[in-house]
Amino acid sequence: MAQTIPFDPNQGRLHVNIEAHGLVIVSYTLRLWGARANEDKIVLHEIGNNKQPHDDIFWLKDSSKEDEPVEQNDDRFVELICTVHTDRDAVPYRIVMEFSQGDDIEEQTTIGEVTYEHTIDLNDGGHHPTLSALLRLA
Repeated sequence: MAQTIPFDPNQGRLHVNIEAHGLVIVSYTLRLWGARANEDKIVLHEIGNNKQPHDDIFWLKDSSKEDEPVEQNDDRFVELICTVHTDRDAVPYRIVMEFSQGDDIEEQTTIGEVTYEHTIDLNDGGHHPTLSALLRLA
């Protein structure tokens, strides 16, 4: 079940930061699903992993628009589909979607998070957890 993340339309842009903790390799697909009939089904699609040095923080908005009011995120569904691998036995790991608000990427206010924790073994063949959240006006 998706966790509800309330946000204030007066507190700036919405962002999500993807974090992976543990001796694991995590690749992911992030999707922001549209909530209205006049929107694309998926309004944002990003991919990433915890091995490359790029930032894993994304502005939650319709990627086809240069700018849009933050309240457009009301009722949008955030989905993070992961693949987790390790080369060791009994490795605990944690994946976090941390949601924040603010117009300056360096000065964000955390508004919620969704966390998945598990232990993976070398012979598991990989895990495929999915984390999800529903964005709602506070």
